[in-house]
Amino acid sequence: MVIFISMLIISFLMLVLLILFMKYKDITLQIQIANTFNSLVVIIIALYCYYINKPEYIDIALLYVVISYVSIIATRKYFQLNGKKDV
Repeated sequence: MVIFISMLIISFLMLVLLILFMKYKDITLQIQIANTFNSLVVIIIALYCYYINKPEYIDIALLYVVISYVSIIATRKYFQLNGKKDV
């Protein structure tokens, strides 16, 4: 239980840092930060599934990974088509 709570606190602190970095204008950096945040959420879901001993909830984490991947690719394509040079 202590490990799970400490992981949640560390994740929250990382989230605060990621939000502070989102102020940058560079689109590539923002996409990488969003991808890092999505990976962090998947890890938290997987740890929670392990903690409550319900492996069937891993499907939620896998679905979140697929949605995250598609959204990142769509965002990159959108900015490439609109002529942004930094993507």
